[in-house]
Amino acid sequence: MNQAKPIVIDIEIKKGHPVASPPIAIKLMKSRSQEAPPTLEDMQEKLLRAEALRKEEVARKAKQLTEEKRELVLQRRLALQNELAEKYQKQLEQKTEAADQLRQEMLSKKISMAKKESDKLEQVLERAQEKIEVSGKDMASKL
Repeated sequence: MNQAKPIVIDIEIKKGHPVASPPIAIKLMKSRSQEAPPTLEDMQEKLLRAEALRKEEVARKAKQLTEEKRELVLQRRLALQNELAEKYQKQLEQKTEAADQLRQEMLSKKISMAKKESDKLEQVLERAQEKIEVSGKDMASKL
């Protein structure tokens, strides 16, 4: 059986200037080397400041949420009030139209009844005048 023979590849590595550290890294190294390690009191103070900042952020977000909710509630209330006002306005217009229609119907009924009565009276008067004329002619003929 064939066994694979190991292959060796020569790669030339050029030695040049190492990659320079970024300026911020150099600055941080210098500041760390010059500072003393933080004390327990420094760490506790830093934790207290962080806690205070977290509380302020939570309070600010809570206030913002309550303001947003308040505005949302106000918008809903105004929308509901406008909707109710429109509904009542439509109902009022419908009732007014119904009342006007009833009034017109009643007026037309009264007018038609008055016209019938006046027609009856005119017929009665015409008959009475005819009777008077006929009786007047009869009287004149008798005389």
